[in-house]
Amino acid sequence: DLPDIPGVEVAARYRAATEGTLVGGDFYDLFETGQGDWVTVVGDVCGKGAEAAALTGLVRHTIRAVSVREQAPSRVLRQVNRQILRGRVDRFCTAMVGRIRPNEERVRFTVSCAGHPAPLVYRPGRTVESTDCEGTLLGVFGDPELVDRSIELNPGDTVVLYTDGVVERFERAGRGGDAHLVSLLWESQGEDAQGIADRIYRDAAMSGSEVAKDDLAVVVLRVRPHGSGAEAT
Repeated sequence: DLPDIPGVEVAARYRAATEGTLVGGDFYDLFETGQGDWVTVVGDVCGKGAEAAALTGLVRHTIRAVSVREQAPSRVLRQVNRQILRGRVDRFCTAMVGRIRPNEERVRFTVSCAGHPAPLVYRPGRTVESTDCEGTLLGVFGDPELVDRSIELNPGDTVVLYTDGVVERFERAGRGGDAHLVSLLWESQGEDAQGIADRIYRDAAMSGSEVAKDDLAVVVLRVRPHGSGAEAT
């Protein structure tokens, strides 16, 4: 279940690559820290099966625990990296951690990416921009390169977080991967977070004629426009 965030609409969609499987390598999370902000996570664990599921649990648990005391997403990811290396897990993980802090006029979104696709920021009628937050994947190096980037979001602005399974499905269908995702955002003018998430999910899930080789996960955060009385979902 997704929490309510004041002034922010939230939506998420998930699909495992193998039909009938509820848990895959991709994962997402969204939770309140108790400090007036919320943390969102999207990640991708190498492989499938019990070992991958165990690593997913370790990553999610560590992020939730560390986010209570660490403000910077990059520091949270560094702690995750340490836990993976300490556990001698023979797998790696990509992840993106974002901290959401609403105020009366806008929302500040601070993000760090560890080998994971950077979130897209859609500002209706203006731009779709990628966030410059690229860093090193987790579970390989003792001191990964990680950075924090802060973005100011105004009413109507949307952040889309996703795993590479989304764009890979577009690419296999000959639709251009990242470019097609950008075009879907432009086509979503006026839609709420649920509508945007549905648009991306449906298009990705239907892309390609072959059996899907990767999971997909999408999280959409949209700052509620002024005058909107709709509750976050």
